[in-house]
This record gives sequence, C-alpha cells and structure tokens, in this order.
Amino acid sequence: MAGKITDDSAPSTLTALTLAGVLAGVNVEVPAEMLVDRLPKNLGLSITANSGTHALTIAMKQADGSSDPSAAGPVVIPMRSSTLTSGAWAFRVVTSALSLVISSGSTLGACPVASVISGIYVYVIDNAGALELAVSYKYFGQEGIVSTTAEGGAGGADTGTTMYSTTARSNVAFALIGFFKIAEATPRAWDTAPVSVQVGRIEKERVAFHANKNSSDQSGIASATQTDITFTNEVFDIGDYYDATNSDWYPPPGQVRVSCQMRLSGGIVDVNEISAIVRKGGGSNLQTTGQASGTGDQATMVNALYDVNGSQAIDVRLYAAGAGTKTVSGNASYTFFQGETI
Repeated sequence: MAGKITDDSAPSTLTALTLAGVLAGVNVEVPAEMLVDRLPKNLGLSITANSGTHALTIAMKQADGSSDPSAAGPVVIPMRSSTLTSGAWAFRVVTSALSLVISSGSTLGACPVASVISGIYVYVIDNAGALELAVSYKYFGQEGIVSTTAEGGAGGADTGTTMYSTTARSNVAFALIGFFKIAEATPRAWDTAPVSVQVGRIEKERVAFHANKNSSDQSGIASATQTDITFTNEVFDIGDYYDATNSDWYPPPGQVRVSCQMRLSGGIVDVNEISAIVRKGGGSNLQTTGQASGTGDQATMVNALYDVNGSQAIDVRLYAAGAGTKTVSGNASYTFFQGETI
C-alpha cells in the first residue's frame, strides 16, 4: 500500500496527518509503512575521506548505503517543530543527493592525536521544510533546536562544541541520524576511512577508561617540582579516547568525571607538601594538597569534574616537597588514573 502525495491529490487520513504541509507541489510515492512511527526510513550514510584533497564528505544515502535519495527511493525523516514550545512534528522527504564537505584544514575539534579515535555525530537540520546535513564532535541530543555555523572552508570548522552545516542556520530543528568513528594517521588530515559507521537512532557514546602503572614504580621524581605521572597500562578504554603511550585522556566534548590516586613509597619527608594534580589542556589544575605524616608510605588522590571541548588532554602530575627524589608505587591497587563522561 502506498500513499501518493501531490499538490492536487486527496491523501488518506494517515497521510494527511503525517505529511501535512511537507510535500506541497511534489509528486512522490511514499509507502504507508514509512509513515507509521517516528523513525527514519530508507536512511543510509556514506562517509568518504579523500587522501588527495584531505576533505571529508558526508552524504545521505538510501538504506543500501550507496544510492542517492530519489523520487523512486525517498528517504523519510520525522522532524520536530522549530518552535521550542510546540510538540508538533512532521515527516520530511529527501528525493535528491544531499551531502556536506568538511574541508582540508577544518578539524571539528576532533582527532587531536594519531593514536586516539574520535566519534563524530551526523545530524539533519530543517531549513523551512528542506533538510540539510550538519555535523559535530558534540552530542547535542536526539532532537532539538539549534543554531549552526557555516563550515567555512579550510580552518573554518575547528570547534568541538559547535554544530557545522554548509550554510549557517538560526534556530532550526535538528535530528540525530548517524555516528562514525575515525582515527587519522596524520591528525585531522581527513585521509583515512572511518573505522565504523552507525545510522538511525543513536545514543550518546559511552566513554570511560581505567589505567595503572602495571606494578612498575616511577622513581627519580624531583623534589618540589610538578612531575608527569605515567599510566601506560590500559585496563579498559571504552570509546578508545585514552592515549596510553603519553598517559593522556582526550574525552569528547561535554562533562567528565576524573579521579586519580597515587601512593608515594620513597623519598617522603615529614610535614612536607604532597599534592595530586589533574590538568586539563596543560592548565586548569585541580589538586588535593596535604602534608606528609611521618616518612612511611603516603597516599594522595584527587577527584575532578571538567567541561571539555574535545581537544584537551587530561593528565596527572605529582608535587612532593622535601629533600631528595621521590618514588610513586606501581601497585595497581594504590596508583591509578580513571575517568568517564557524565
């Protein structure tokens, strides 16, 4: 069964309710089964990296992942009203090619280092009934109202917390339709194909990690000097955002919870300062400051909440005063670094 919608036809009750005002002046066969719930129909995506131009092309496709939308094979997407206080919604129908190009030099705030995989969200925005593609490193939700920024060419789309489209749009409805993960041999070069692509109802990516020192003590830590503490043993890394080589976590945009604990096992001087420090982007230090009690093993820890933009590394440092070099225990029960998105 199909409902044929034209500017002079008399659509069925179901069709009239769901496609009112959407297809005026357009002659498209829309199967009735595509109009029974608020889920995208016949939707596919193609993500193409070009090693020659260093550009990333995101294209809407039919469900086969290769055919452009057409009158014979439309893509149907339900969209909310662009009025925040309205609960109205309508189907939008795409019948021709639709794509968005991320230019060479535009980073989206993603892929900060070669060893870290980044997840990019793909959206559609409703420009007065015509759908356009948009993209962001940030999860904006399943649907809502947004103002986008024009991709703008090389270097014009570099912020992880911004939604980008070909043309800037103000206060338009959006819907999340896809997600892909990509890792670049050369960070942000857009010359490597995605490692995965998802289409349809996408939830916010779950991101978390836990790392330790794998029983390897870190010695020779200078007195009264902030020193990087290494955590090269990756116990788990959900989402692949932890760089074990450099002991840095690069979470995607949003709010994160981070904690670390360290046990000093050598060079401790009574009543001298011991501080655990968590840094964001090389600054924005949050730390716990205490004093050594005696000269035996001492533990220090810090818990932090951060708002991150996707390009900032989070790492751990130690500050311990008093004469002589210090040692941090490698025991995994006492010394570790972990974090998760909120």
